[in-house]
Amino acid sequence: MDAIHTSHEYAFVGDWAGNIIVFNDQIQRLHTFSLITEKETLNSMDVGLNAFYYEDNRLIIGTRGNEVYEYTFNPENGSKKFDHIITQGHYAPSKTWTNEVWGLSVFKNKDEYITCSDDATLRHWSIKEKKMLNVISLNKNMDGNDLEMDPKTKELSDAAKARALDVNDDGKIIAVGFWDGSMKIISTANWKILNEMKVAKEWVSDVKFSPNKKFLAYASHDNKVYIHTVHDMKKKF
Repeated sequence: MDAIHTSHEYAFVGDWAGNIIVFNDQIQRLHTFSLITEKETLNSMDVGLNAFYYEDNRLIIGTRGNEVYEYTFNPENGSKKFDHIITQGHYAPSKTWTNEVWGLSVFKNKDEYITCSDDATLRHWSIKEKKMLNVISLNKNMDGNDLEMDPKTKELSDAAKARALDVNDDGKIIAVGFWDGSMKIISTANWKILNEMKVAKEWVSDVKFSPNKKFLAYASHDNKVYIHTVHDMKKKF
């Protein structure tokens, strides 16, 4: 049990796996449902329950993935309808280290921006609408397979923790630098990894495309700046 809320007639209980159980005031189980099977939560990195609030058929659910969902819920018959996402953003999966947002870059040709974080996600935002448009997992390789967890901490590896990013001038590709000194080039057309490689001995602290879109520069904590050609990612300097 990770979250509980009681009203005059009902009690809501949730666990780390996103399961929700509704009891009446006689502690009789009325309904059970899971956020994992809800299509609105498919992009969540962690649907574990943190908090509830219920009043007048309005159910508010807070998750460990830093989302707050609102449902219309009838505890008498168990019917529910998703209303909207109140808020969402980067979250804090690590229990052994800080969880920080490190990178932010604005699209030059539209009212949007991108952020990256130690939570191994790339997040696409609308400035005008003030909401998240998409979340992309960075805990994957080019083949789409999940990266191995850190053998010591059993948490996300340094190869998944994003520390810097930049969007090129036409907004078609994004370069992301990581804590382990690696980088990924990602297409904004389908959010697939186009290229990945180890570029530095220590974590990448800044990334920039050249104005002519031909070169990409990485600054690292190993006190070096690496410059590659964008079309083939070959090292130039």
